Amino acid sequence: MLDYKTRELFETTFTRLRWLAIAMLGSLFIVAVVVEIIHWFVPFTGFAGDDSFSSPFVYVLLVTGLADLLFLPFFRRGFLAERPGATPANLISRMRVITILSLAVAQAPAILGIVIFLMLGVRWAFYVLWGGALVAMLAYFPRQMFWEEWVEGGGRMEV
Repeated sequence: MLDYKTRELFETTFTRLRWLAIAMLGSLFIVAVVVEIIHWFVPFTGFAGDDSFSSPFVYVLLVTGLADLLFLPFFRRGFLAERPGATPANLISRMRVITILSLAVAQAPAILGIVIFLMLGVRWAFYVLWGGALVAMLAYFPRQMFWEEWVEGGGRMEV
């Protein structure tokens, strides 16, 4: 059980992380709306103009984005690994870093998708990466019960 001061630090940190996650999730939907607005109101073929490199470029960014999503669970597992002698305040600090980095890495495929769309006008690649980013962000959305157990357990928990 956490003492009062640590509980207050945990609650404050977790609330801020939850709002950050909601904002990042909202930004995913804003980007999708912008892509649709551009697609429906402007005949958009991308800023690159030259189709000679489009296919390899799209597939390189697609593979990069999907590799990012495959890398994320291993990344989190490494950061969540038990470290002896960690205080609750240190664990809460690690919780903050892990959550922010997980959300940022989860959102990276959507950013690669918007790059593909803006350069080449390819919507399907954007939505493939956007969908992967959405699933990852929902999977790693901060969950209070998980983090409470992790902090109270001294950083010992299997992900």
